[in-house]
Amino acid sequence: MAQARNSEALYESDHGTRGPVVRRSWKLVPGPQGPLLTGIFGFPWRHPVLQARCTDTEIGSGPVFGNMRVDRHHRRVPSLDCTCGIYASDEPQVGWLLRHSLMDSAMVTGFVRLSGRVLVTGPVYRAEEAHVVGPLTLTPPPPRWPRRVGARLGVNRQIRRVTEDADRYLFWYTAGRRGVPIGEWYQQMSEALARRYAVEVVRLA
Repeated sequence: MAQARNSEALYESDHGTRGPVVRRSWKLVPGPQGPLLTGIFGFPWRHPVLQARCTDTEIGSGPVFGNMRVDRHHRRVPSLDCTCGIYASDEPQVGWLLRHSLMDSAMVTGFVRLSGRVLVTGPVYRAEEAHVVGPLTLTPPPPRWPRRVGARLGVNRQIRRVTEDADRYLFWYTAGRRGVPIGEWYQQMSEALARRYAVEVVRLA
C-alpha cells in the first residue's frame, strides 16, 4: 500500500510505471443496470476505470449578461489551483468522517490504483485517473443512537430487510414483508459489484 507524503508532491505515471494503490470510499446506490458506486457527492463510477474531469465553475464575463458561471478548463487535471481530481486516502480518520457524515447510506470501501497526474497533500491523494482494484467491503449504515442506547433493553440492532427507494437503499430492523432479507441483499450486492467492477468482494460487514 502506498504511503502518504507529508507535503504536496507530483507523481507522473507513464506506460511503464504502476501508480500507488490507495484506500477509497464510495456510496452504494441503485442504478438502472444494478447497484452502482458513486462519489460522496453522487458522481457515478459506471466502470472500473474513471478519468477525472473538472466539474467546478468560476465566474466569467458574458458579452450580453455580464458575469456568468463558466466551466473550468484545465490543461491537466487535477490542477494545483483547484479542488478537482479523484480523491483517495489511506488515513483511517478520513474514512471515519465520511462514514459519520453519511449516516443513512450504504457505503463501500476498497482500493484504487491511481495513475496520470497524482497530487499528494498529507494523507490525501488527488488523481487524474483511478482504477478500482478491490477488494471491496460493503457496510450498511450504523444504527441510530436510540437503537444503540436501547440495545440494553432488548431493542433490535440488527438490520432485517432492505428496500430500494429511487436513488437509495432503505434498511429496516423489522422482519416485515417489504424488501428482501438482509442476507439475500448482501449476496445480490456482492455478485453485482463483482460483475460490474471485476473485483473481489471479500467481506460484507
